[in-house]
Amino acid sequence: MINNVLNINSWLRLLYSFLYGFALCFLSYILFFIVCAQFFVLFIKGEPCTCLTRVGSQIKTFIAAVIAYITFNSDAKPFPFADWPKE
Repeated sequence: MINNVLNINSWLRLLYSFLYGFALCFLSYILFFIVCAQFFVLFIKGEPCTCLTRVGSQIKTFIAAVIAYITFNSDAKPFPFADWPKE
């Protein structure tokens, strides 16, 4: 048990999990802005903005990777330790 407590990788994962948790909180505000902007564009042009749709898809993929990492479903650290999701 003492070896598990002293394992530096466990402490680093805890640190990364907290940092990614803060990133998720920040991204909730970004997503709210994207949703509002999409409705604004929809009401003006009659269709959603493809650029915002693409960014929203990339953020969705990033969030899924973060959740997989912090819930121990994946050992792969998301961005910035990996490439930003393409889609």
